[in-house]
Amino acid sequence: MLSPSYQERLSYGAYDGFWSGIGEVTVQDSAPAGGGAVDVTLLYDGGSDEVRRVYLERGPDGWLISGDEILG
Repeated sequence: MLSPSYQERLSYGAYDGFWSGIGEVTVQDSAPAGGGAVDVTLLYDGGSDEVRRVYLERGPDGWLISGDEILG
């Protein structure tokens, strides 16, 4: 889930526009990046892949995504 602050920074149109075209996401690899972040290699729809740094924060029921950036 996304943190409330991250939800406020994202436009729903951009979020929906990206995810509506994605049918499947596979996490191929992950590594701690320090500072409450993890680097993940994601494979989209069995084809294209990318590395993203995902920033996390503790929420009341577990971890929430508070930001991300594409690394490669």
